[in-house]
Amino acid sequence: MISGNHSSFVRWKIAPDACLHFAEWESEFVVYNEFSGDTHLLDTTAAHILFTLKQESLDAVGLVRSLLLVADQPATDSSGLLPQITHILSELHAIALIEPA
Repeated sequence: MISGNHSSFVRWKIAPDACLHFAEWESEFVVYNEFSGDTHLLDTTAAHILFTLKQESLDAVGLVRSLLLVADQPATDSSGLLPQITHILSELHAIALIEPA
């Protein structure tokens, strides 16, 4: 498992074996991984991370920038987001939805 300060510099991508299907209800997302047969409940931030990583591999800092663009917030609002994004990336990696690029 990748942890500590270095995890924010690791570029992430969708795991190659993951065949993901999404459904949305209000502010929650369900993702079904066809490869593993597992279904996961995600919040909006985790779902945005997966949607973004389907397009391109990014590190935690790039994902923070992406979230701020979507939320139309200035980069100065990012102070609390990096630890949150790093934690979500760790969780998504633990359930084999993403891996280091």
